[in-house]
Amino acid sequence: MTETSALRPWELFANSMADCGALRATLRAKADDMGRVQAALIDQAASLSQAWFARRREGAAATQAAALAMCDAADMMEAGRIYQQWLSASLERLVADGVDTQTRIAGMAQLILDATPAAAQEVEPAAPAPVEAQGRRAA
Repeated sequence: MTETSALRPWELFANSMADCGALRATLRAKADDMGRVQAALIDQAASLSQAWFARRREGAAATQAAALAMCDAADMMEAGRIYQQWLSASLERLVADGVDTQTRIAGMAQLILDATPAAAQEVEPAAPAPVEAQGRRAA
């Protein structure tokens, strides 16, 4: 196998880090920030899914209890009342899913926005270049 003079990727990285000097501290801080933001995003996503699964477990238990209670109901009115209570609780869980999802996603978005440099957030669209008026010839 012959040796080539081309630098390997890890050598390029090592060379670029050796040349960066004062920039190294900034790169380190940004890498640390990125790691913390990613960990916080993962925590938010895990919390959201754990809450969702808890509501699903609660819903499954409520469904079982309502079905058994409807089977033991004395009459159709009582069975209807049990069903109505179950349905109301089920809809409350669905609304809780939506509210929790909206809250968590807003929190994730805020984490990302907080990690974004202020200069990048305040970028205004560039104004179009002024167009010079073309003069008309007198007739």
